Amino acid sequence: MTIETARMRKRELVSEAERLAGSTDWKSTVSRQRSLMEQWKQAGSAGAEDQALWAQFNAARQRFFDALGASQDEARSRKTDLVMRAQFHSDSSEWKATHERMQGLQREWAVTGFAGKSDDDRLWRDFRAAQDRFYKRWDEDRHDNGVKKRDLVSQARNLANPADGDFRRAKDEFRQLMERWKAIGPAPRDKEDHLWRDFQSARDELYFRAQDAHKHRTVEMISKTEQNIAKQEAIIYRTEELISRERDWRSSIGPGGRQYELIAKADAKISELEQTVLKHRGWLDEAVARLGELRSRL
Repeated sequence: MTIETARMRKRELVSEAERLAGSTDWKSTVSRQRSLMEQWKQAGSAGAEDQALWAQFNAARQRFFDALGASQDEARSRKTDLVMRAQFHSDSSEWKATHERMQGLQREWAVTGFAGKSDDDRLWRDFRAAQDRFYKRWDEDRHDNGVKKRDLVSQARNLANPADGDFRRAKDEFRQLMERWKAIGPAPRDKEDHLWRDFQSARDELYFRAQDAHKHRTVEMISKTEQNIAKQEAIIYRTEELISRERDWRSSIGPGGRQYELIAKADAKISELEQTVLKHRGWLDEAVARLGELRSRL
């Protein structure tokens, strides 16, 4: 290659190096700078201009690599800060809020520049280790929550059919289980919905059985109330018959020495029987009203 050809080639390389000096496409430009250097070495001597051309070429390259170093320093500083923030949050138990913070840190990392291979790899390992620590702890917490909720499901199922038939107590205890459920954090995603369905199923069974037991008790009370109504009606009927007979006897009392005594005795008996009728009519009215109220529950 002649001196003139080498001179023209090196001028082209200087021009290309100066164009690349302001590039921020670091990875591809580093590769291109290496290629320019190889081409410079192969271009040969440019004669008297060789030193001046080299000074221009090297200065352009240095501007790029200085900018690359400054960019890497800034990226290293920012990524170091991101690592420290991730490590700070890695011990947090505010799971949802910290998950959102960790995602924000990941987004910041993604737009932060290259810190140089060795530093970038080291910082990334530290960053991922901090995030992995947090998510491992979160997974363990969700596993523990799943165990706790499975225990609540078991307790809820036991309440669904109380041996003593006390559904009011069972409902009160189930409400306490519900409060405990709300206080427990989420279980693993693949188990949370299934556990909740089991818990709801136990609740539905409890309320269904309670309703069925209530209906059964209501039917029994209706039967007893109907029997009571029949009893009160029978007592009233018999008592009214006694009143009728007593009045007939009173009417049959003839004049004589004991007439007024017997009439007074009959009147007292009739009054007593009438009070008995009034008392049982009151009980009958109460029973009829009670029967209507019981039937309205069905």
